[in-house]
Amino acid sequence: PELMKMEQIELKDDGYSGKNMERPAMQELLSMIKKGNVSCIIVKDISRFSRDYIETGKYMEQIFPFLEIRFISINDNYDSAECTGGIAEVGAKHPVAQSEEDWKKIENHHEAIISEEMFDTVKKKRAGNRNTSQVRESHCLKGKIICGNCGHKMTHSNAGRPKYECRQHYVNHSITGCVKSVRDEDIEVIVIQELQTQLDAMLDNERVQKRQQQLQSEKLHEAEKKLRTMQLSQEKIEADLQNAYEAYKSGLTDKETYLEQRQVYEQLEDKIQETVQKQMKIVSEYEEKVLTMPAGFDIIESRTKVMELNREIVENFVDRIVVHEGGEIEIGWKFGGDKL
Repeated sequence: PELMKMEQIELKDDGYSGKNMERPAMQELLSMIKKGNVSCIIVKDISRFSRDYIETGKYMEQIFPFLEIRFISINDNYDSAECTGGIAEVGAKHPVAQSEEDWKKIENHHEAIISEEMFDTVKKKRAGNRNTSQVRESHCLKGKIICGNCGHKMTHSNAGRPKYECRQHYVNHSITGCVKSVRDEDIEVIVIQELQTQLDAMLDNERVQKRQQQLQSEKLHEAEKKLRTMQLSQEKIEADLQNAYEAYKSGLTDKETYLEQRQVYEQLEDKIQETVQKQMKIVSEYEEKVLTMPAGFDIIESRTKVMELNREIVENFVDRIVVHEGGEIEIGWKFGGDKL
């Protein structure tokens, strides 16, 4: 039912061998796949897609799941969305397992090969093995590894020695130079080493920043102290000028003496006012430098050591890892939400 409203395109390759992947309709289909225009492929049976079972297996087990394309083979009763039926013999007919409630059981139909007690013992043992089997977890760097040639995320594979592979050349044969594979253990060693270097550098930077911040604070304190001294001097001059005026008004000094005193005090006041304004500007500059000093990380007395990678460390520090065919690796870091 979920396919009924989708656009349907029928492709035929009459007169061409199923072993030939270069046949026109197949190439048209692959072209649509590369453009992202295909979400589901339906065939009468798997041999109609290709009789080259190795090539077919590559598409059904690697390329289609990677591109999230659903594959349905009607006669083989295979649907990748439900994984019913089988394809191991990648076109042979396979029986379909029915649900247990549909089974027809005939007790004691024939003589048992093994006793019921032995059967129950083996059954319990196998169930115990399944329960204790370890579930494979997703690799900690999954989603972070990018091919330096095509720019696509590399796919993690547990086949053989766990590794990351770029599978774009499977989809687009015109793409060359992609990274074939890089092993988990190799890239983990590099990431740990580089992360350790970054953390050590950040720790050194933090010490420098803290010292710079301390020096700026000391300079600000001295500048504020000097400003306060100037302001006190300014206030004293203003008080002396006021006292000279009151002495003149009360007749303690004559007008000529008062005018001479006022001229001197006003000149001093102009100079101290200019000096105060300059000092206030200096104080403001020091305040700005102290406030904008980056906080960074807290200083740790002992050196931080990265022992192993896990998903939490990767999410906190690693933005992306670009792997090039020649072996060069570029790591994009993120610290405190900033990408470096």
